[in-house]
Amino acid sequence: LFVGTGKAPVTPYLSNYVLRHTADMPLVELRAQLARWGLARREAASEPEDHIAGVCESMRHAITVQQRPLEEQKLFFERFIYRGSVAFCDAVSASDKARFYRLVARFARAFLEVEREAFEIG
Repeated sequence: LFVGTGKAPVTPYLSNYVLRHTADMPLVELRAQLARWGLARREAASEPEDHIAGVCESMRHAITVQQRPLEEQKLFFERFIYRGSVAFCDAVSASDKARFYRLVARFARAFLEVEREAFEIG
């Protein structure tokens, strides 16, 4: 589902789902934000930083380790996680090749909506 010869049926890289204009550079913006937080990928890593697992791990780190202010967490969630992750979950759910991951995507999408509402409550 996530790998294939050429292009995978569904990509786990969130920038793929948020690019609207040629001037949009979500991966560049994500890297800049992570650098401001003192985070970066290892030099030997081949995965870009916008892999859904990496972005979620960065959010976890910002909350539990760095204890970033709620407003900073909210901005990161809205800019780098929510839009791309919801679209990713929808793409997984719509794929004929997804079986187990279809259920995971539905759960993840519901979790994202709860998180978004929680940020609204503050």
